[in-house]
Amino acid sequence: MNTSARASIVVGCLIASVLLWAHPSPAASFADLPKDWQDVSLLKDRLWIRAPKAARLEPTPFGIMEAPPPSERQILVVIDSGPLRLVAFVSEMFCVSPVDFTQLGTAYVKGLEQDPRLDRLSAAPNATNVNGLEILEYEPRGKARIADANLVKGALIRHPDGSVQSIAFFVNDSGLADLPAAHQLVTDMIASLKPGPRQLVTGARVQLAGTNLNLDLPPDYTAYQQRGPDFDVYWIEHLVTLNQPAGRLGIYSGHHPQRPAHPAAARAQRAVLFGVDVQWRVWEEPATRGGAVIFHQEAFVPVPAGGLTRHVFFTAVTPAERAAFERIAETAAFQPSSRP
Repeated sequence: MNTSARASIVVGCLIASVLLWAHPSPAASFADLPKDWQDVSLLKDRLWIRAPKAARLEPTPFGIMEAPPPSERQILVVIDSGPLRLVAFVSEMFCVSPVDFTQLGTAYVKGLEQDPRLDRLSAAPNATNVNGLEILEYEPRGKARIADANLVKGALIRHPDGSVQSIAFFVNDSGLADLPAAHQLVTDMIASLKPGPRQLVTGARVQLAGTNLNLDLPPDYTAYQQRGPDFDVYWIEHLVTLNQPAGRLGIYSGHHPQRPAHPAAARAQRAVLFGVDVQWRVWEEPATRGGAVIFHQEAFVPVPAGGLTRHVFFTAVTPAERAAFERIAETAAFQPSSRP
């Protein structure tokens, strides 16, 4: 999984399903929205933005058997004006920009053009400073239609802590008739962005906020929870430089884990996870098109009390990342709680 896959603007039917229907409203243009705007928290206080009071936050759509995407990772800001709808798709990219942000951001935007649904994307010549944030804007120059969603503008954001977030603004087909007002609305919203107080946890032993999971996070690794109706998934992300590939570690805790993913030829490797002697199943995915070998591991840990199962799984793109994910998993421990 690379950084583009983590937070790509190409969200297909997810955005389309939100854009299709706008709630009734007396306004007929984005310019007719009331001028009394409000501050809106994004990504659980990673960023703040000002938006019309009509704006509402929604999770990205998810399957009936899935957990809602965690708001630490992605969130939608939805604004209706009559049949017109504008949606801002906001995502934490879980990567950093330790060097020239304009150069790295421009390369990222160029990579988005590989999607056949997009023509050329034009990035601003330089990132600008907005309320302590570095922001690199980009716009489509030609086709930019993803299902029923039309890209208006995108922005890459470098937080003061060096991490990178993304916002992509889409309108539905009705909104295309009101593009000047849509552009002004987007411009005003981007100009209002400011950093929030929440920092990514990294480089320490932590108890994830709102959970009973403790684990050691090396520098450049962070974690968050995805909460389901009767299960939880804890994700550990590697904070690599923008445009660099990275893997991901997941810890599922619940009663209905996924089927084993490992092939029959996967190697067995002993480990202790959550105080239980288990076996990792280890296998590699051969390199293709000049890429690197992809490393996979998974283990299932039964929990006698309550009949829970913990499914620990990861994909890594380097031996060092693989070793780091192993160490993180082996340090994980749950404290007694009513939740799994």
